[in-house]
Amino acid sequence: MAKSKSPQPFRPIFMTPECAAETKQDHSRKSAAAHREGHHGDFSHASQHMISGKAEIEFPCEFMIKAIGLKSDDFARHAHSLVSRHAPDLTLESLSVRASSQGKYLSVSMTINAVSREQLDSIYRELSDDPLILYTL
Repeated sequence: MAKSKSPQPFRPIFMTPECAAETKQDHSRKSAAAHREGHHGDFSHASQHMISGKAEIEFPCEFMIKAIGLKSDDFARHAHSLVSRHAPDLTLESLSVRASSQGKYLSVSMTINAVSREQLDSIYRELSDDPLILYTL
C-alpha cells in the first residue's frame, strides 16, 4: 500500500462576531456605492478582472495587506518586518493597527506599492508560514 502524504497542519482562522459583522457592513456599503454609480454587479470598471478563475491585477498598484495575530507589544513591528522584506519602501508610520473588541487580537493593515504577482505571492507565503500570524487578508 502506498504511503499517503501527510496533510498540512491545520491553521485556525479566528474571526470575532464583531469582525464578521463589520465585514458584512463593509460589503453592503461597497455594493450600495456600486449600485449608485450604475455598476449593478458589473465590476469590469475595476482594475481586477477574472481570467481562467484567477483575478488579474494591473501592476504597479497600491495593495493592502492585513495580518492578524494575538496581541503583543511587538506584533505590529513583527508583521512589518515580514512584509518589508518584499516591499522595502513600507514604513512603520504607514501601518494601521487595530485591536479586537476584547483586546485579545491585533490586526495590522499595510498598504504597499505592489509591482508583481510574484511579490504578493512571496509576501503571503511568508506571512502564512509565520506562527505568530493567525490570519491574513
